[in-house]
Amino acid sequence: MTGQAVGCQLMSRWKLNKWSRFVQMPRLGQVCALCGTLNTDLVCGDCAAELPLLEHACQQCAIQLPVGGVLCGSCQKKPPVFDRAWSLYHYEGALSHLVHRLKYRRELQIGHWLGARMAESLVHADLPDVIIPVPLHRKRLQQRGFNQAMELARPVASRLGISVQPWCCKRTKHTAPQFELPADQRRKNVAEAFACPPVPYHRVVVIDDVMTTTATANAVAKALKNAGVEQVTLWLCARAQHK
Repeated sequence: MTGQAVGCQLMSRWKLNKWSRFVQMPRLGQVCALCGTLNTDLVCGDCAAELPLLEHACQQCAIQLPVGGVLCGSCQKKPPVFDRAWSLYHYEGALSHLVHRLKYRRELQIGHWLGARMAESLVHADLPDVIIPVPLHRKRLQQRGFNQAMELARPVASRLGISVQPWCCKRTKHTAPQFELPADQRRKNVAEAFACPPVPYHRVVVIDDVMTTTATANAVAKALKNAGVEQVTLWLCARAQHK
């Protein structure tokens, strides 16, 4: 075999091996979204274990409470419109970084991963008739291209065997983003912002990414109860620990 033939053979083998490695890369693993190490999941086990779980919280609004607490002072004085809230995480640190990337960088795989973590923690929960993601106004949906609450709802619904019915609630007012407003203006901002047709379900779960104040949750729950829903529960990815 001539030297030229040997060279061509080696080059072909190198190209084949390079292509083989390229094809196999997704099967071998991916980079952790938080620490950057090669991993078989979106977030490696070490980083996932450090995310701030919310373990002791008010059973009605999910604000953090000391161990043994049941209801916070605010809910005892003035209960929210919704009946109960549960959150998997505190909204802080690395978890807030993941949510930000989901919402503002369109990294939808983060929503799928977080939704799957929520489902794992809800396997023994009292399941509702249906799941409703907190709706975005059509203008905001066009701007963002997706609804982050829906991205969380899909894996939760799939793993728990519950249907998602986004038609049950619509956002009819294009309001300013809640994070831009002080707490005392958020309730006015979302007042009457949601509307529901008659809803043929008694118990619904509303899913959202983060609850800071209870303003949006109360507005959605009010619209749903006016439409005939008896019980509204919130399932949250994260709860900001102030009102």
